[in-house]
Amino acid sequence: MHAVETIVEGDHPYNHSRNFTGRFFGWLTFNNGFHGVHHMYPSLHWSELRAVHERELAPYIAPVLDQPSILKYMWTAFIWPGKRVRYDGAPLVLDKSPDVSWVRDDLPRDASYGAEAAE
Repeated sequence: MHAVETIVEGDHPYNHSRNFTGRFFGWLTFNNGFHGVHHMYPSLHWSELRAVHERELAPYIAPVLDQPSILKYMWTAFIWPGKRVRYDGAPLVLDKSPDVSWVRDDLPRDASYGAEAAE
């Protein structure tokens, strides 16, 4: 049994990402469901994600973060009962602050950019 601490989401060394471990989903998405390992080792080749997840992450994370089916997770989280929860079972409260722009404003603007495509 894993000990689960109450901690600010995103700050936990292991409990920061949900993983979709189903073999079909893994095959279909090049193991993209192993999100925790991807955050730990972003340059790791997709073919190594499952093994590294099982060795270095799965023994330490809250078991609810490993979901065998993304479809079942999406059904329960968004349709019925439609409750998204954190790894510790607490309701997920989304930050209501405005989005931060990811577009750089310090670049020079060229008034003719895209004008050729519009003609």
